[in-house]
Amino acid sequence: MDTKFFSHIPVFYNEAVDALNVREDGIYVDCTAGGGGHSSLICERLKSGRLVAIDQDPDAITVLTQRFAGRDNVTVVKSNFENLGDILDSLSIDKVSGILADLGVSSHQLDTAQRGFSFHNDAPLDMRMSQDGISAADVVNSYDEKTLQDIIYRYSEEKFAPLIAAKIV
Repeated sequence: MDTKFFSHIPVFYNEAVDALNVREDGIYVDCTAGGGGHSSLICERLKSGRLVAIDQDPDAITVLTQRFAGRDNVTVVKSNFENLGDILDSLSIDKVSGILADLGVSSHQLDTAQRGFSFHNDAPLDMRMSQDGISAADVVNSYDEKTLQDIIYRYSEEKFAPLIAAKIV
């Protein structure tokens, strides 16, 4: 994995980390570490503190592992932030000084056609953040109309869910 895919500066780069009021001895969690932009800035402010960088995307884990190689105070974890409690328990961390979660699709996911998130490239519909489980293509090509309608309505509150589901099937 070439780390150049993650070379962008995150939105609100300084503001997000400034809001954490990072203490040099604190313990911080970046729940959606991606390419490590926010995590790097947090690390710059740590002396004896610790950072836990979490992401479910295997591409991000590769980049994070490379980026923070040799940093004893950084732990990279491949998981979904919904497992935060279990992750912290497994690391024997009972409290943290701050948590950052930059939610949404990353530019890497949008820019990499094979990931199936792109609006600009013709590629199979995938849309799996973790690259595990069933792809979006499998969902739209195998689920029945009623199930698709329920998914579209539940997750997007789209009032035209019945019409959209009917066009898919």
